[in-house]
Amino acid sequence: MSRLAKSARGAALGARLMASTILFTHHAFAALPGDVKLPDPYVSRALDAVLMPINGHVRKAFKLDKKDEGVLVLSVEPGGTADKRGIKPGDVLAAIKNHKIRKPMDVDILVYYWITHGQTDFPINYYRGGDYLVDSGFIVTSDEYNAVIDLVAIGSWTAWSFATSFTYAEFYSEYSSVMVASYESSETLIEQEAASAEFAAEIEHEGQDTDKDGIPDGMDPDDDNDGVPDEADADDNNDGQPDAVDSDDDGIPDAEDTDDDNDGVPDAEDTDDDNDGIADSDEADSDHDGTPDDIDTDDDNDGIDDAEDTDDDGDGIDDSAEAEDDGGDDGGDDGGDDGGDDGGDDGGDDGGGDEE
Repeated sequence: MSRLAKSARGAALGARLMASTILFTHHAFAALPGDVKLPDPYVSRALDAVLMPINGHVRKAFKLDKKDEGVLVLSVEPGGTADKRGIKPGDVLAAIKNHKIRKPMDVDILVYYWITHGQTDFPINYYRGGDYLVDSGFIVTSDEYNAVIDLVAIGSWTAWSFATSFTYAEFYSEYSSVMVASYESSETLIEQEAASAEFAAEIEHEGQDTDKDGIPDGMDPDDDNDGVPDEADADDNNDGQPDAVDSDDDGIPDAEDTDDDNDGVPDAEDTDDDNDGIADSDEADSDHDGTPDDIDTDDDNDGIDDAEDTDDDGDGIDDSAEAEDDGGDDGGDDGGDDGGDDGGDDGGDDGGGDEE
């Protein structure tokens, strides 16, 4: 089936659904106690499944374990790809082909990328009922990926039966418009992301095995096997040189990454690029090198390590004098200049260099 025909059919199905279903515009799921605000669901072209990103609300509402990282499978199409390959509602997809799944669209981007490169095998890592499972024989063919999903039927897909007030039928009624929108808009976004140099660089990084331990870096929590987890390691590959800041550990330095924390929100629109819980406008970047002062070892880029520099931000005021201004110090090198001076950072992007 041609791409034009596929898109046209999807739009027609969407119109049928819009005409036949009562749709809600808010996103607080009233069927869960406290009017829980669940994140938008996503219809996966590759798996014929409805996926949901995992945040605090989802983890709490569905009682997920802390180790369950990835995306939650809410429902699968009977006889669809996920169903045929043994993926069940309630599973948490952690990684596919050594690529960590951080947001639902990652699944489709990865599958599309490799299918266009002639590969159809997708070893999948997932959690089920507290167990960590690996299916090394998971296959998605080009025909399966390109098959049109009947959007009207999604409400009757096999769904997760959960012992709370969650009801998939009610959830579908409330979020069906979001599902239609995600399906209709995802095709172009998937193709653009899969064709980007940034994604190719990420794939290359994930396929490497820095410490030769048999675990690709994309899945290895300690790439150089030095006992320091990558997220806390300033030198992941143990080459003796500090790594460029890479908030999402995707192999692309934040200065070149258009989505520093890989949360699906472009840095140009994201108010917390590195996902550290501090708004970008509150983070100082004295030398505007794309590395916030709180994690930069040379805030003013003068070649003197902050630990030895008496004027970290290069504003001509000794750090000790700035500390006296507010009675504190900068023991944590938070870049706040200890006297309320933000080092000249205008509150813009903390992932600098990747936006205009």
